[in-house]
This record gives sequence, C-alpha cells and structure tokens, in this order.
Amino acid sequence: MFELGIKMYKPLSDCKDKTLIYGSKPMLLFSGELFNVDMKYMTLKSLLADLFKGPTIEKIRTLGVEHQFHFVLSSDKNLCLRIRKINLSTINRISSSEFTFPPLKTPDGRAVQISLEDATPSVDFELRRVCLPSEDKWKRAHRVPPEVIKGDKTPKNKHTDVFGSRIGRVHVGKSSELENLRPGPSIRTALTGHRKRGFERIKSGASNSGKTLVSKDVNANKRRKLFTDA
Repeated sequence: MFELGIKMYKPLSDCKDKTLIYGSKPMLLFSGELFNVDMKYMTLKSLLADLFKGPTIEKIRTLGVEHQFHFVLSSDKNLCLRIRKINLSTINRISSSEFTFPPLKTPDGRAVQISLEDATPSVDFELRRVCLPSEDKWKRAHRVPPEVIKGDKTPKNKHTDVFGSRIGRVHVGKSSELENLRPGPSIRTALTGHRKRGFERIKSGASNSGKTLVSKDVNANKRRKLFTDA
C-alpha cells in the first residue's frame, strides 16, 4: 500500500493542444536510481506501470505513440509526473553534420525528427505512507488456481476442422526400432530358451521360402521331362 499526497496539480484544461487520441498507448519512462535499487520503489514502479500501461496488445504502431508519461523520483519522498506530447516532423534535407545518429525513418522511407512538447496533466506527489505485505502474503497473492493453468494450456497434436470434428495425431517410432523388438514368450521359447529377434525371423523366413521355391522348380522340371519323353 502506497499513500501519495498531491502537492501540485495542473489540470488538463490548461493544455492548449488537445488532439490526443483516446485509448492510445503511452510511453512510460521512469527516472531515478531508487527505482532500480530499493525494493519499495521497485514495487511502486510496478504499480504505476500496471495503472498507466493500458490494455495488453500484441503489436503496436510506432507512429501511433503520441504521448509520454515521465515519472521522476527526485528524492525518497518526492515523485513527479510529467506528460509530454510526441511530435514527428519530416526532414527534407539530411546533412551528416547536423545529426550524430542516423535519423528515424518511417515505413515510407521519409526521415522524421522527434520533438517533445509539455502537456497536461502534471502532478507532484509526496510519498507519505508505505506498507508492504509480508513474503507469505505476497506469495499467496501471486498464486494461480490450477483450473486457470489447465485452461490456458492448448492441447498438443489436436485440432478441430471446418466441420467441427476433432482430429488428433499419434506419433509412432521408427520402423527399424520396431523390427529390433524381441517377440513375446511362446511355447518354443519356453522349451528351448532361444529367442529370435524380428530381423532374424525375417531372414530365416526368407531362406526357408527360397528353399521351398527351389524344390518346387526342380520337381516341375522333372515332370516336364517325363511328359516330353513319353
């Protein structure tokens, strides 16, 4: 819990230019070493970011970023909020002596110069009270129910086609691994104790089939000779 008191406030009505688009994403900028050192101010930074970041989106248009929220922590008790408008102006002629860095370019290829203009509202806060939760309460607050975790997981190798039927894929190992598997127990293995692997059984079957084919061919030739002699 953070309690902030307002020492100075400049309303939105004091701004001359009110052309900001409603719902646009702001650029958040935090200045101050305490934001990165002290856990208390790191928590304050996280709360301010959650409060002003707006809706979560996947993509953003760089030219659509029109304003900046600048939080300045000058001391352990003073926090300033300044809002500035981002103006983009095209550059007709580019000279290497004017810019130390290459200028920003739009997707059209035009060079653009960025300038900041003070806008409203502007607020100066005073940090009055801070009450952080204990580690146990903090962990319990960040727990996610298992029902939510299960709901977020997408099923693998499953999809629904256009007609609404569910289709799944089953991945099977390589055929070479299946051939090397040992056969199950049988009467022969129980009596002799010898087991043949898959490729051994295939080889033995091929050799036996070759022998039988040769014997059949020999008998057929003998019969032909007998009929021809007769």
